[in-house]
Amino acid sequence: MPLSELENDEIIGRVLRSTIGVISRRTSEAYASVAIGKVVNILKLKYTFLEFVEIKKTEFVQFNEFFDPIEINPKINDEKTIEVVQATSEIIKNISKDIGQEAGYFFIKEIKENLPFNYENSIKNLGINFDTLQLEYLTDRKKSFKLYIKNADLMKHVFKTLYEVLEQNEGRLFTYKTLIELTTRLSTEYTMLRYVTINDITTVRNVDTITVNDENLNMLEPSKVGFVIQKVIQEINNELDENGGVTFLKKLKERLNSDYLYRLKGLGVDFNVIKLNQELVIKHVLKALVDVLITASSQSYAILMMNNFLKNPIDRYGHLKEIKVDNEKYSQGIEAIKIPSNLNTVRESEIGRCLQKLIEQVANTIGGEAGKQFINKFKEGLGKAYVLRIEEMGINLHLIELKKELT
Repeated sequence: MPLSELENDEIIGRVLRSTIGVISRRTSEAYASVAIGKVVNILKLKYTFLEFVEIKKTEFVQFNEFFDPIEINPKINDEKTIEVVQATSEIIKNISKDIGQEAGYFFIKEIKENLPFNYENSIKNLGINFDTLQLEYLTDRKKSFKLYIKNADLMKHVFKTLYEVLEQNEGRLFTYKTLIELTTRLSTEYTMLRYVTINDITTVRNVDTITVNDENLNMLEPSKVGFVIQKVIQEINNELDENGGVTFLKKLKERLNSDYLYRLKGLGVDFNVIKLNQELVIKHVLKALVDVLITASSQSYAILMMNNFLKNPIDRYGHLKEIKVDNEKYSQGIEAIKIPSNLNTVRESEIGRCLQKLIEQVANTIGGEAGKQFINKFKEGLGKAYVLRIEEMGINLHLIELKKELT
């Protein structure tokens, strides 16, 4: 059919009839009319012209090839075609979601195959592309799965992958002892690790390497689980530092399922922070400090204060004296912070002490309610992964917070 002859009532009508046909083959005409009618009624709030579309109930109608369950008022032809096309696409999307799982994908495919080729090609040119709808459905399903991976599944997958990577490179005995020691030591601070069990598969048969207490883990805040996972990975990387830690991280990322990687990223787990040069860590710390200062003053004044702090003799070697924050380039983020490259050769513990004193000085300048919230705002601006990284450098934010409360 020529594109110019395709009216709105035929655009939406044929798609709805095809949809009813597909659903009817799986269930019944009565169910199909109810399912489609429900979706159309919901979308009437957005597309008022759907009032011209009536889905007839068929529960009391005997099968008759001449019965048409779709009745469309010709007034719909006065509406903008582009809006009718959008409404038709949304009807398909909503019904496919209701069907759920993989069935939704094949549902869209069957609607397409149920249409005459010339008609399917015509509405494709108008904007109803069934191939695109299938792809969008799969993408949405995948994102939904990634976002709703439960804590226990995530923790088990990460630990199993850690076990596999370590065993391949270091052997089973080293892997078992390392993970047992790590979870035991960290569980005093991160009690959720008590729900993770590392099994000695050399002595116990028919058991997985990792078992978790699903019920307890799934009740926890997901972001806290992400924080602990980041900590575990960093600890293992530090253990392997002299024996190829960089290789370990690369293999771990390659072995982790992409869906789980996506979920980990959403929970703040950042593999790039696990092994960073000190220059980048310092820049992020300074940026977070300046941002907190800006909340209590202007940008220019906050940067002036920071540059004055950096000039102060807060360490005997003057490691931070050559650092400067550029006010004019601050919109570029950490690129506005100029740091001498030789800081990467300074011992991590010395940089940690310098930054500890710098953070304390900034905290002492902020009074009132803003001062009480300083550490929380700083940690939020810095990000969970970087907070863990500076803790490894010896920076004790809790101690700074306690000192602030006592003043």
